[in-house]
Amino acid sequence: MKQIVSIVALIFSLFTCASLGVFAQQSDASLLGFKGQVESVYIKDSNALLHQFDEQGMLGTFSMQVGLRYFDAQLVHRADKYYSGLVDCEEMFSDSEFDLSETNYKVYFTSGRVSRASFQFVLEGEYYFDTYSIVFNAEQVYKYNERGEVSAISIDFKLDDELKQLSKQKINSQHVAYKNYAYDEYGNWISRDCYVDNVLKGTEERIIAYYPRFLSQKAYEKALAAGDADEMKRLAMDRRNTSDEVRQKAAAYWNEHLSQEINGKYKYQWGQLFEIMSLPIVDEDNRATIETIIRQHVWDTQVLPERDFQKVRELSDLTYNGWRLFDAEYVDRIQQRSVQLRTDSISRLYQSACNDYNQKRYQQAIRTLHQLLNIDSNNQSAQDLLTSANYYILQDRIQQQTVSEYLFDDFLAKYPGSKYQAEVEDQYATYLLQKWSTNHSPEIIDQLKTMSVNDAKLSKKVSHAIKRQNFLRNRGKLLHWGFGGDFQAGVGMIGGSGEIGLRVGYVPSLLNFYVGARFGVLTSTKVAFRKDKDAWFAQEGYLRFLRAAVPLQVRLNFAKNYERAWYLGLGADINFNINPQIRTVSPDGKSIDVKPMPGENTKDWVRLTTCSPRLSIGVCGKMADFEVFGLYDLQQTFDTEYMHSVGINNHMNDRLYNEQTKDRWRVGAALRFCF
Repeated sequence: MKQIVSIVALIFSLFTCASLGVFAQQSDASLLGFKGQVESVYIKDSNALLHQFDEQGMLGTFSMQVGLRYFDAQLVHRADKYYSGLVDCEEMFSDSEFDLSETNYKVYFTSGRVSRASFQFVLEGEYYFDTYSIVFNAEQVYKYNERGEVSAISIDFKLDDELKQLSKQKINSQHVAYKNYAYDEYGNWISRDCYVDNVLKGTEERIIAYYPRFLSQKAYEKALAAGDADEMKRLAMDRRNTSDEVRQKAAAYWNEHLSQEINGKYKYQWGQLFEIMSLPIVDEDNRATIETIIRQHVWDTQVLPERDFQKVRELSDLTYNGWRLFDAEYVDRIQQRSVQLRTDSISRLYQSACNDYNQKRYQQAIRTLHQLLNIDSNNQSAQDLLTSANYYILQDRIQQQTVSEYLFDDFLAKYPGSKYQAEVEDQYATYLLQKWSTNHSPEIIDQLKTMSVNDAKLSKKVSHAIKRQNFLRNRGKLLHWGFGGDFQAGVGMIGGSGEIGLRVGYVPSLLNFYVGARFGVLTSTKVAFRKDKDAWFAQEGYLRFLRAAVPLQVRLNFAKNYERAWYLGLGADINFNINPQIRTVSPDGKSIDVKPMPGENTKDWVRLTTCSPRLSIGVCGKMADFEVFGLYDLQQTFDTEYMHSVGINNHMNDRLYNEQTKDRWRVGAALRFCF
């Protein structure tokens, strides 16, 4: 039975730590003497007790551990001055001979704190084969020290007769005292010494967990007292553990502190200002102030020192973490400055280029002018000055004889229509003519043909060079073999010849030569004009002979166009005359008879060789010649003395005989083909 009483006393002592309740509108936690928003309390000794509160401080649950066993307590009823509850102890003493099936308790309040508590234990069991159900009552009375902490608890036990008989000992009361309290920073005790009937039983400890919102409030109060702006910033940013109210107050404090330091501590800390500005807790006033400072800083440190108007214009679009740095007012100022810088740059570059130009530093002037035109491509003054600078560079190269076709082409291509164009074109043509005079390159002449030449004298020189080049290009071969024929007629004789020949010299050459070999027949000019053929041929015969000739000719070409040339030819034919005959036509006009002539040898009728000077005009081409010529035989072809001696004249009409034997002039035309 002593074991029962001991166990009951242990439970009772544990409940002294768990006596919680409500009085008026106070929370359970505050009635227990807890300060702050307590979430849970863990009492740590040989046994353990855990209390849990909601955010309003009302008791949720609490549980105990006795040895290796756990049990839970629950609140059953609340009233104005007390509350009652129930502890489930069914399994607590399952290995003993007694069962503590349940415990009912009431906690009473006076002046807002626990004043006393009463407990009722119901034990069931067997004793010497007798079953019993014993009701055990107890009561606690609390005393408090000047800090409001429990200093003593008086415990009175009320045992009924059966329990007294079973226990065989008398237990009336127990006195518990607490000393040497230690507190946490929020004023709640965390350790104390426990005395039972003036005997130290040990030190009780408890671990208290607070709701984060309470901790954030306390952190705010602490930071407020210490003036810790960094802690205020942390609280304002902590959405998870800080209440909205504390965050707002912390943010307000931090913004107030920030407004005092923006123009002091952070005035030149641009990186920190950018970082601060990106924080969501910055109020609109501070954000506007920071933006103004940053804008002015960027204006002072980047916009004003920058001389490149394009970079200045680009600065108007600066952003930081999606924030457009410059507002409309600053953008307008930046654009105005960009325009002014552009105007200043154009003026400065032009003056610099003019100075270099006047000092004949043309290359430097050109570089400066290109910079200017990159800014203002339509600046006519700069374009004119650039043209002039390049012109004088070209003139220097011409004087130094280091000019090239590329330089001329480059100038004319870059500056068409300039005041120097005509002069440069003529200089270019002069340069090409000088170059052509050394190598006679046809490519140069082709280039000259496409060029504009403005000076009249130079134009003539170019034309002459073009003609000369065409002569060189189109003169053809030196030697031309050919074939052809001619027809010639005189008062007494007509004839045709076939010819092969050799032309020596180029077509457009001033002089060329011709030599050939020709063979033909000469006969009476009257044959085709007779009316009475029968009478005529019956009474009159006509002479015919064969002639081979070697024509020699020199030609003077004029009016050349390099495809053909008119020429005046001077030369002579060396003639070889053979086979003279007197021919008649039969009375019916259908056959030609060769009359037998007196004499032993007909070759004596003609002189074997004669010479005929030749004067001609014609057209000489690459593939053909055509000429009109006149011939005069220096000697008579027929030997009239011999013919008279043998009586040939007696067989022909006297007039016809004289025309054929004495005629020396002939005119004709010749056509020759060359290959």
